[in-house]
Amino acid sequence: NALQNETEAIKLYQAALSIDEHYAPALNNLGLINQRHGNLDKAAELVMKARDFDQLFAPYHINLGGIYKDLGNFDLALTSTLKSLELQPDNPTALMNLGGIYQELGDLDQALATSLQSLKLKPNNPTTHIKIGNIYRDLGNPKQALAYTLKSLDLAPNNDIAYINLG
Repeated sequence: NALQNETEAIKLYQAALSIDEHYAPALNNLGLINQRHGNLDKAAELVMKARDFDQLFAPYHINLGGIYKDLGNFDLALTSTLKSLELQPDNPTALMNLGGIYQELGDLDQALATSLQSLKLKPNNPTTHIKIGNIYRDLGNPKQALAYTLKSLDLAPNNDIAYINLG
């Protein structure tokens, strides 16, 4: 999967599950592959199984939150992401995701606070800079939006999303 050979990865994950149908990492990874392919209901089903088999592993909750967000179920996305942060409070990815969920829910102040907290933990993340720029734009602060978007380009010069946002 890390080598982006999904066909082989799927075969190996299924082999692992034939040995142990409760092997949470294989269920989770199959769920993420399904998410990438837009099979969101199947993705949610697989990652939920992984989470149910290992409820203390924060990444399963983060992944499930992302799938729920993709499904447009922001309440469940919020619940899953908050649970991941309960298990692993200083996770910049979970905090960035939480900021995006709050933004979708219209709570821009909470979105900004959470995203800035993520940025403190991982200051050179161009994606977080873009997200903060978007939040500032939504808050009606174009100068801050511009500053964060430009910083994201300093960190990742070939970032097409940042250029779109600048436009």
